[in-house]
Amino acid sequence: MKSVSFIFLFGLLPCLIFAQFKMNDTTFLVREVKDSVDYGYDYYHAIYFERNKNAQEYKWIADFGFSKFDSKKEYQRNINYLKKTLKTKFKKVQLKDIITRWCMLYSYKDSFYMYSPSEYCWNYQFQITDSVVVDKGCERILSALDTIIKKSDTHYQLKLKSTRYSLQHWEKFIRTINIYIINKKEGIAVFEDDYSGKKEYNLMINATNINHFPLIVNYCKTDKQFDEFEFDKIDFESLLKKFRTQKSR
Repeated sequence: MKSVSFIFLFGLLPCLIFAQFKMNDTTFLVREVKDSVDYGYDYYHAIYFERNKNAQEYKWIADFGFSKFDSKKEYQRNINYLKKTLKTKFKKVQLKDIITRWCMLYSYKDSFYMYSPSEYCWNYQFQITDSVVVDKGCERILSALDTIIKKSDTHYQLKLKSTRYSLQHWEKFIRTINIYIINKKEGIAVFEDDYSGKKEYNLMINATNINHFPLIVNYCKTDKQFDEFEFDKIDFESLLKKFRTQKSR
């Protein structure tokens, strides 16, 4: 890998200054040797663009399976606890033709990217089964699936029953997720997640299509990095306005 030109980018991550440069066929945003003060050794850290569609990181990003830190036994225990807390049996909901496995999609300099984080707790996944919905980061957060309403070929609405801990007790609440598919070919959607009136937005992609987009990798073999790559903020209001305008035509 041979260094060429440098373009300095400031403020993309706290405490880091990025230098974008190319070595052979790999473009780096960060490439450095860092001193681990606490453990007394140096280690290599890099953030780079991965354009190999068969890269291992794509498999990691879209891996919805269980592991020794996230076991099927623990999942079943959470299912049982959710049933007990909601005091209800789970429904079996017809999934229709909805995409059931989603991964987070990111924006950087007007292009879409997948991201392989240093800490995979930040690898957000969303899964729909016929009875529960799973938000997965560091752990699997479960909500009971009540209904799926297909409002159009590009708009689905999920009604969920969830629980949260508030004021030293568990309380039940209704959660509504609107899935607006803004690119049907690639399976890209804006998720509008309504937690009792508080709305949050994410850009998601069908998990089977993630290698249709290049990847940014935050790599360090030995040490988890405190700072993840900071992507551009997405203007969800504009995306949804464009979506609604196209639907009205």
